[in-house]
Formats: sequence, structure tokens, C-alpha cells
Amino acid sequence: MRSILSSLFVALPLLFAGVIFAYHLRSTPQPEAALGYNLLGAVLGGFLEYTAMIVGLNKLHLLAVTFYMLAYLTTLGFKSLPKSLSFH
Repeated sequence: MRSILSSLFVALPLLFAGVIFAYHLRSTPQPEAALGYNLLGAVLGGFLEYTAMIVGLNKLHLLAVTFYMLAYLTTLGFKSLPKSLSFH
């Protein structure tokens, strides 16, 4: 029983992420771009997982802050794009 509950606890975020992604994919005007960004995010996530092993968990917060800042700066750049090119 304990292993079943722990498996559910691990799998529920994946289920919710899949439902949220499918909901937003349905409402996007360019689903091929959304799928491409999703794939790019998966590859980048795998790269960061291995980078965390190299850097170590003690320095992982610096890596996270760096990518949050990059994401923020990227969204500032997308706000200046014309509406037809924006993915928002």
C-alpha cells in the first residue's frame, strides 16, 4: 500500500502537467511552435539535470537564478514583438 501511494505521489505532477499542456496546446494558434518549445524545454531540462550533477547541489540555486533571469529577460523581449509573432 505504501508503494502505491508513493507512486501516485510521484506521478500526479506529471498528470497535471500533461493536462495543463494539452489544454494550452488546444488553444494556441501555432501548435507546432508550442510542441517545439516543449521539446526544447525537455532537452534543456535533461541538460540541466546533468549540469546539476557536475556543479553540485550546493551551487544549484545559482543555476536556477541564472535561468529565471534569462526567462525574465526573454519575456521582456517578446513584449516588444508584434502581436502576430508573439506566442502569448
